[in-house]
Amino acid sequence: MVSVDKAGRAPDLSENTGKDPLELASRELKRLYLAAPHDYQSGKRKFQFQNKLYGHPLIKQALIEAQHGKCCFCEAKVKHVAHGDIEHFRPKGAVRQSPDGHTIRPGYYWLAYRWENLFFSCQICNQHFKKDLFPLEDPARRALDHRQSIDPERPLLLRPDEPCIEDHIRFQAATATPARRSPRGTASIQLYGLNRPDLLDSRLNKLQLVRNLISLWNSDLPDTLRQPIGDNLRLHFAPGAEYLAMLRDNFPDFNP
Repeated sequence: MVSVDKAGRAPDLSENTGKDPLELASRELKRLYLAAPHDYQSGKRKFQFQNKLYGHPLIKQALIEAQHGKCCFCEAKVKHVAHGDIEHFRPKGAVRQSPDGHTIRPGYYWLAYRWENLFFSCQICNQHFKKDLFPLEDPARRALDHRQSIDPERPLLLRPDEPCIEDHIRFQAATATPARRSPRGTASIQLYGLNRPDLLDSRLNKLQLVRNLISLWNSDLPDTLRQPIGDNLRLHFAPGAEYLAMLRDNFPDFNP
């Protein structure tokens, strides 16, 4: 993982009406919950979220651009092979503390349309690993509805746009490892599936490719051959490159 820069506000969907449809949809969810809180807590009622709003093409494109087309968790280039998902960092419909934990309803419904809760991810990270998981250091501090603040929460999962992710996750060759036994690094590696076999294979291939290029670049080659190799290497270390965190850890002193 590398920190995502989501500077700026969410794309304007008001179409010059002066009414933000995301805010209006959030208010409606709060109204519905207050009308029958026990029904939503029991699962008798479930929110019908408008995926055409939080997944609006303008929002999705803004996230793709901010993340350089990469999954916010595994750093794979998503659009090469799939459409990708709009990921809710705090799950909107239901939430669990652990993979085998009980389901808490209704989830962080009031954040379903909030820009700061939205990211772009691959389907594997989102649908097969993270799903509705959102563990906290102290589950008793979890906000259970929109009348409670999320500020006291201390999430175990690393937020894709928080700074210094490298303080929690480092790479030994292609394997993601928790830095200094970080509990947050440990939880994020496990629950985002950052060491799943196919992903490890892809990172290993990238690592070997870059290692070979660096070896050539450092060899006694004429400048006419060395220059294009350096140009290629710079692409692998650019912000939009796949598996950038892994490459930075394996080649910390490399500067083509």
